[in-house]
This record gives sequence, structure tokens and C-alpha cells, in this order.
Amino acid sequence: MRRLLAVTVAVGLTALAACTSAAPAGPVTSGTALSSPLPSSPLPSSPLPSSPLPSSTATPRKSPSATSKPSDDGSVEEQGDDTSDSKNTSFDDAYTYKDGVRIEITKVRHGTVTAKDVTAGARLKKGTPWVQLTVRVENGSKHRMSELVGDYELSYGPDKEPADPIGLPGQHDRGLSGSIASGKDEVISSTFSIPVKDQDDVVLGFTPDIDHHTAYFSGSIA
Repeated sequence: MRRLLAVTVAVGLTALAACTSAAPAGPVTSGTALSSPLPSSPLPSSPLPSSPLPSSTATPRKSPSATSKPSDDGSVEEQGDDTSDSKNTSFDDAYTYKDGVRIEITKVRHGTVTAKDVTAGARLKKGTPWVQLTVRVENGSKHRMSELVGDYELSYGPDKEPADPIGLPGQHDRGLSGSIASGKDEVISSTFSIPVKDQDDVVLGFTPDIDHHTAYFSGSIA
């Protein structure tokens, strides 16, 4: 009887061992739980479109000596710039602006104040030398010169003393009329007192109208 019981226990233990070895192994766990971090997924960046601010463009200003004026045919032409290489023009040459307006000295007359001039109430001293300059303004531009000036600035000698304008009886000085049409010309004359010794060193500034700068002549008018 004891022999049979021992065999039965031995068989049972053998069967239990076989079942235990055949069972699948379970997950191994430790005291610290394994962490499974979420995948890093950065938010998509959406930069604002690059849109440069509009830049302002500076408009060059015109030179004060040049102005724009519409011509009769509707085009715009420049005025006020001369074509002379030097600042002053000789009294024997013409001064021409870029738009075709032309200034020239056409006549120079010399004389002295007479006793008759003094008695006529001219308030001059007998024997005072005088010079009369006649200037022609030729409108070679395409527009009418409508705001004439006809201003003289005359000086003489090494110190450029300003010459005094004088009015003589019977001396017919002329001014400009109201306007000069395109292709036309006018003359203007004025008389000044200039010492004879300084008549070979004279500077004349003449302004024809408000649209053109002063034209300068220099040299001798003796």
C-alpha cells in the first residue's frame, strides 16, 4: 500500500512539473513602471508672409533757374538754362537760353552831358560821360513771353561800382511792351553814367522776364 501511494505522488509531481514548464512566460514587471513618452510633434509654424513696406520715392526738385512751361502745341519745354559755357558773355556775343530766347547788345552810344541838358532840368553836371545800351530780346521759344521785366544791372571798374541811370532830354530810352510772341523780338534801351576810364571794364546783368534768369555780359563798351 505505501509503495502504491509513493508511485502515485511521484506521477502527480511529474505531471505538475510538465504543465508548469509548458505555460507561457508572463510579462516581466519591475517596481518602476515603464514610461512610453508621446512622440514629439511640434506645432507647424506659419510665419507671416514677408511684405516690405512700400518705399517712398523722392521727386527731384527743379533748379530755381529752370522752369517748365507748356508750349502752344501742348508739349512741355524747359526754360531758364543758358547754353553758354562761361558765366558771362562778351558784349559782342549773344546770350542764348536753352529754350531759344536770345539776348544781345545791338548798340552802344557814348556822349557827355551838355549845357543844354543841364538847363533843361536834368539835374546833371555838364561834361558827365554817359553810355546808352540797346538790348534786343528775341523770342526763339515756342511760347509767348507774357511777363516781361527788362531789368538792367550795370556796374563798372575793379570794384564794380553800380552805374547810375540818367534821363537826358531828347534821349529816347525804351522799355519792353507787355509781351513778345514766339518768333518776334523787341528792343529796350537805357542810359547810364559811367566814367570814361572804367568803360572798358563793365558788367551788365539783364533779366528779360520772370521765367528766365539774369543774363550777364562783361568786357569793354568803350
